[in-house]
Amino acid sequence: MSIAQANRGTALEDLVLQAARGGVGSGIAITHSPARWKPRREGGKVVGAYPERTNTVDFTGVVMGLPVAFDAKEVTVLNRFDWDNLTEEQARFLEGYAAAGGFAFLLIAWWRHDLLTIAPVNDWLPLWRAARPRSIPFADATQRWRSLTAREAGDAGCGTLWREVYRLARSAQQ
Repeated sequence: MSIAQANRGTALEDLVLQAARGGVGSGIAITHSPARWKPRREGGKVVGAYPERTNTVDFTGVVMGLPVAFDAKEVTVLNRFDWDNLTEEQARFLEGYAAAGGFAFLLIAWWRHDLLTIAPVNDWLPLWRAARPRSIPFADATQRWRSLTAREAGDAGCGTLWREVYRLARSAQQ
């Protein structure tokens, strides 16, 4: 899947929104907070863009009665997820959300493998803080955390993505 720089992240966000729409009426209420981008111009030409304001995470909501917050991250080319893709503000927010009783996680799309990985904050935060290694390889991430196919995640109704998020959230509460 080739994703232009300007649309980076939208494929996963669209998939999450599709799954959320399918779960309405089944205890799924997810809101999306996309970043607003401001064009950067040089000599009247648009040469790039930068976030007008920063968002903490992409999605917050409720999955079958449990509060959730997560950020959607995409890996399009490499077989590793670089920790640089996660900001300090995002990590702090997700950590605080989990400490307050919610289920916080990263949803990492590995498009090359057609897989999504649900990485709970308490599992990846020590790795991110240590930043050693600077990234987590695909094989390690999928061995460490629950992964499912993009097709499973986008199922209509209360699809596999939300069942897995619910299951992981329940086990994190115990």
